[in-house]
Amino acid sequence: MIPLPPFRLVTAPSDARVSSVALAGAIVAPGDVVAVLDAPRGVMPVLATVHGRVGGSLTAAQQSVSVGDGIVWIER
Repeated sequence: MIPLPPFRLVTAPSDARVSSVALAGAIVAPGDVVAVLDAPRGVMPVLATVHGRVGGSLTAAQQSVSVGDGIVWIER
């Protein structure tokens, strides 16, 4: 049996500027918005993929991110 990691990293789907990020401690479910990015093609919500609690943020508002950069981690 392969153990699951105790957290899930949510990453940026494209190059963008962070507009907002969920607060640490927020309870989320799959499909909940954990961040909003301002991308060249418009506003892009970043969604949680698992149930859990936002453990913390790896970015701040108005910070630029690239594809694959960590945005938040979700503790399970």
